Amino acid sequence: MKRSIWYLKNTCLTGPRLLKPLAKAIYKLFEWAYGGSIPWYIHFESMPCLPHGMHGIFITGKIGKRCTIFQHVTIGYNTLPDSKGFGVATIGDDCYIGAGAVIIGNIKIGNRVRIGANCTVHQDVPDDCIVTTGHQIVVRKGAPQINKYYSYRETGWYYFDEGNWIEEKDEKILKMMVPKR
Repeated sequence: MKRSIWYLKNTCLTGPRLLKPLAKAIYKLFEWAYGGSIPWYIHFESMPCLPHGMHGIFITGKIGKRCTIFQHVTIGYNTLPDSKGFGVATIGDDCYIGAGAVIIGNIKIGNRVRIGANCTVHQDVPDDCIVTTGHQIVVRKGAPQINKYYSYRETGWYYFDEGNWIEEKDEKILKMMVPKR
């Protein structure tokens, strides 16, 4: 991330109260221009190395010190209520995340981990490991899957349905929405 973008991100967090709204609006323009989303409120222990800028990078996790993140990486939030990985990833220090990698859910990536290009990571990875791609595995389940996209708002959990956000009222699903860690 270029220093100017990093400075702008930090201004959104810690800048003067009157300057924050302008900084957030400009930061949103940077996200749009780069086709990615690294929200200003996402926690980084130190400025990451983004060799190709913010291009296509989506991050909703916690990022450690001295991490290198290549283009088109997603570090995403798992919002599927029946998933064991409900929540967001925590990335350790000195990690190297290759182009197109996807890290999803409430998992912990250890320190000094290297994640290869186009890997999908959905389980914890201990310190000092390398993650590579493997064979595709298809798991068939007998029951229908809940594949709605959920987002927490001030008044509760909502799911997206044909252009509208609808409040979830099903008690069984709402009980699953608690992070499992």
